[in-house]
Amino acid sequence: MKRNTASKLHQERGATIVMALGYLLLCITVGGIIISAGSAAIGQTRNLRNEEQAYMTVFSAAELIRSEMAGTFFVEEVVTIDHDQPCDVFETSPQRSLTPPANALADKLEPLYDDPSAEEAFVIQATDLGLEDVTVRVSMNTDHVLKFVLTRGGEMPYALTLTMAGDTETQQETDLSVHEFESPPGSGEYALCTRELVRVTTTVTFGASVISKGEN
Repeated sequence: MKRNTASKLHQERGATIVMALGYLLLCITVGGIIISAGSAAIGQTRNLRNEEQAYMTVFSAAELIRSEMAGTFFVEEVVTIDHDQPCDVFETSPQRSLTPPANALADKLEPLYDDPSAEEAFVIQATDLGLEDVTVRVSMNTDHVLKFVLTRGGEMPYALTLTMAGDTETQQETDLSVHEFESPPGSGEYALCTRELVRVTTTVTFGASVISKGEN
């Protein structure tokens, strides 16, 4: 009877040890899963923070350009001069002038007005804030829509596109005047010719804008 009792106790003790070892193994496994999940969550949080910083860096650069460009304009003036008959007045025609927007980007924008295939590039730096440089590529199509593509390098690249539409307004002025000239020269006889001056002024003003993600 005592032997049976001892044998039974030994078996129960053995079963208890096996169960305890199994529970310990389960805890270790679950603990490892929790630690792995925690590490992954920390990594994701860090990536999200870095991506947010990259976004804010590029977005701030886009906002800087938008505020610099808002309300600025190109002014193109073309003057054409015609006479109703040959006379002794020689004037170059047509005469053209182009005034770019009066801001810090003027030298980058002026070459784009006449060449839709052209592209200019510059860099916005904020090293004093510890931020990565933002590279900007700018172009303008035949409808006078400016496109700024902003990219940030480093460990977390990011890109945004700022599009600004140009509102085009054209005005035309005509001026007629009469000019007296000696005809033929040295004859002492005079004739009249009519001079027509046509001035066409085109103003392209930038206002409406959209910032979108990626290089569009």
